[in-house]
Amino acid sequence: MASHIDGLPVYRYDEVPDGLATRTQLVRDHRRRPAEGQAPRGWLFYHGNKHAPLYEIETARPMRPLSEAQVAAARARRTHAYVCGVCLTESTRPLELSVDRALACGECVMAMMDIRNHDARHRAWQRDRAAAAAWAREVLADPAAAVVAVTEIPVRPAEGVWERTAPSRVVVLSVDGQVLVDVALTPSAPPRRKRDVAADAVPLDQVAERLVEVFGGRRLVAWRGSEMYGLTRGLAGWWHAAHGAVRALPEWRVRHGHELAERVLHWSGHHGGPPEHRPATPEPPVGDALERAHQMLRLLRRVAAIGPVAESEAVR
Repeated sequence: MASHIDGLPVYRYDEVPDGLATRTQLVRDHRRRPAEGQAPRGWLFYHGNKHAPLYEIETARPMRPLSEAQVAAARARRTHAYVCGVCLTESTRPLELSVDRALACGECVMAMMDIRNHDARHRAWQRDRAAAAAWAREVLADPAAAVVAVTEIPVRPAEGVWERTAPSRVVVLSVDGQVLVDVALTPSAPPRRKRDVAADAVPLDQVAERLVEVFGGRRLVAWRGSEMYGLTRGLAGWWHAAHGAVRALPEWRVRHGHELAERVLHWSGHHGGPPEHRPATPEPPVGDALERAHQMLRLLRRVAAIGPVAESEAVR
């Protein structure tokens, strides 16, 4: 701290001589203002890096006295500065935070922030859930839509091949529940367990044309798009070997946005829903491919049944 600024002495709070006051102290404690042209007589050092000019109290210009109502209002403001406007708890220090323009203690401010965040998350969840329901209804109304389930088994790949699993069964259901495809596949690499390969399994090449025919032009809904990767690569390789670059492979791959798992997460509230209102997320489909496909179709219908403004009932 410098001892002088512009030739005037610098004081700490406990060093200010009697008869000197800052502009704020003049108004608050003495009902005075610095007179026109009145020069400061020193500086008050505060907050570790700030300075306020000090003026002679006697030389300062007197202000009009406060009325009784103004005095009462000022006293009330000073009192209210220590009382939380929410819980009415009295603080030992002036309150600085506010809730709805009322001074509040830190605990009440945090509680109000939690409530507002909770409400915002709940509204966002309702929007997400309504969007998931609208998507499910759109899928169910599309005659070209289908649910696809692919099961894979562990295999022993050839050296340099990174795939460790291969498709073992493919099931495709129309949205009205008809089985369009149900075929067991022979893996492209030796299986780790021979019992994983169905007795009626056939090589992909024998059913690839049928799969492409069923998939072509359809909106496919899978639990996750990653389940289709192995089948997609196999069909693309077969198509290239059979047709080369003469004919383009029909567009049928599962796109982002047609993953049922993602929609169910939004629908059930596990993407931003308030924790205490989050229903239990439905378990992912289990069992063989046919069982999983039927479970997905039932879940798709369940999501579609929720209206635009959903309640927070639990999903069981």
